[in-house]
Formats: sequence, C-alpha cells, structure tokens
Amino acid sequence: MITKLFKLLIPLLIYAFGRELIATVQMISFADLYQKIFLLALGGGFLLTSVFVKAHGYLAILSHELTHNTLGVLTFNKPVGLNVEANMGGVFMFQGKHNIMSVLSPYFFPLITVFIFPIYFILASSGAEVYFGLLGASLGFSLSIGMRQAHRHQPDFQVFGVTWSYLIILFFQILIFGLLISFVIGRMPMLVSFVKMSADHIIELYEILKALVMMGIDMLSN
Repeated sequence: MITKLFKLLIPLLIYAFGRELIATVQMISFADLYQKIFLLALGGGFLLTSVFVKAHGYLAILSHELTHNTLGVLTFNKPVGLNVEANMGGVFMFQGKHNIMSVLSPYFFPLITVFIFPIYFILASSGAEVYFGLLGASLGFSLSIGMRQAHRHQPDFQVFGVTWSYLIILFFQILIFGLLISFVIGRMPMLVSFVKMSADHIIELYEILKALVMMGIDMLSN
C-alpha cells in the first residue's frame, strides 16, 4: 500500500524537489573554498572511479551488496547471506519483504558519504577542507558505480518494474544531491530550507490543481 502511494506521488516529488535542486545549484559559488573543494572532489571522484573501478569488479559489487545489506537492516529485514564475486556479481539474501530502499538503494544511496556526513558535527571547522573533499569524492564514487550498474536488465529493477525503478532512483538522486549541496552551501539551516521549500512547491502545485478542478466543476455545473 505504501509503495503504491509512493509511486503515485513520484512525479509530484520529482517536480517539487527537482525545482528546488535547480534553485540550489544556482546558489553555488566557487568563491567559497568549501564549495569549490566539494565540487572538484565530486568531479574527480566520479572520473577516477569511472576509469579505475570496473562496474562489475569486486569493489563495485561489494559496495553494491553492502548497500543492499545496510538498507535491508535499516528497514527491519534480517540479512541471512552475502556473496560477492568479481566479474560475476553478488547476492544479498534476507528474511522479510522487499521494499524500495532495500531493493533500489545501491543505485542512489551513497553509503560511504552517509558515514562521512556526521563527522562534520564532531570536527566542526577543524579539518573542514579534508572533510568536504572526502564528502565530494565519496559521492562521486557512488554516483559513478550506481549509474553504470543501473541497466534495465538488472534483477533489482524487475521487483517494481523498470520504469518505476528509474523514476524512484531519479527522485532519490535529486533528494540526496539537494540535501548535500544545500549542506555544503549553508550547512544545516540551508539543508532544512531545501526540504521546506520543496514542501512549499508541493503545496503550491496542489493549490493550483485544486483551483483548476474547482473551476472545471463550476463550468460543468453552469
């Protein structure tokens, strides 16, 4: 039921969060040292991973299966097996029900980046250059692997359907990039603002659609 509702809302969510992501990207300034480091590291991480890490090599498959595993645990499933073979593929076995996060997370969830993220609140401004460099590089690493592994014949995409899987992945990529870029630009206040503004876009679109429906009803009644 929740998955079906989420599917129905996906176009609206992509519109709202995508609109805010575009607005956020327009605020990026290379004059800011931390933003510059993050973006250069993001590009460098993506490029180096694409060149030196095979999409179906051991490291990429291990990252893929560990993401399945982690999100499986976080969504209250019980992992019972994990197998990784270079150039062959991997298998994540669990007890529980399939859900969007556990099935599709390797294509949008930057596992290493998520573990790095809270370090900022421990170190504060100490070592911030290194922190934002690692944040960007790890995001580039995950993005490169996720994009190259996301081909339509992936068994993961058969669970919810290929088209819906791509739409779900697109939304979460928009969400994650929006949150991280907002954080790099303005830390937590900017991150919270990204979510609030995206919610405002949803409400705004709802009000427009509601007004159009009411207008249509009035025209039919007259």
